[in-house]
Amino acid sequence: MTKQIKTITAVIAGLALTLGLTFTSCKKGDTGPAGPQGPTGATGNANVQSTTFLNQGFAYVAANSDYEINLTVPAVTSAVMNNGGVLVYFQPSSSTGVWLQLPATFGGTNIQTGYALGQVGLISTSALSILLNVKVVVIPPAMVKPNVNTKNYSEVKAAYNLKD
Repeated sequence: MTKQIKTITAVIAGLALTLGLTFTSCKKGDTGPAGPQGPTGATGNANVQSTTFLNQGFAYVAANSDYEINLTVPAVTSAVMNNGGVLVYFQPSSSTGVWLQLPATFGGTNIQTGYALGQVGLISTSALSILLNVKVVVIPPAMVKPNVNTKNYSEVKAAYNLKD
C-alpha cells in the first residue's frame, strides 16, 4: 500500500514537471464581511431575485398590433438570458390567490411573455380589461436547480427560499 502511494505521488510529480505545473500552498487570510442579502433571497441565495409589479395594465401598441406590459428588470443580464432562468407569473390584481405561470390563457385571452436585457414583457393579441399583478423571478446560471416544478410558484418560492 505504501509503495502504491509513493508510485502515485511520483507519477503526479513527474506529470506536473512535464507539463510545467507548480504546486503552491496558501495561508488562510482574513475573512471579509458577509455580502449583502439580495432583495428577496435568503442568505446564501441572494442572487435569486423575485420582483412583484402590482396593478399592471396592457397598453395597445399599434406598431405591433398587440397589447403589451413592459417591465424594467435590471436583474435580467446576458448571463441570465444565456444560461439562467426568467420565470413570469401573474394573478388578477383583485385576487389574493394563486400565481399562474406564463404563458397562459386567461379570460379567453392568450398571454405570452418574453425578455430582453433588463426587460420583461407580457404580450397579448387581444385586450384584457383587468389589471394584473406580475411576479418576475430571475435565477442566475449558478443558482438554477434542475428538478423544480417552475409551473408551481409555491415550489419555486420554497426551492429558492423567496420572500413575498
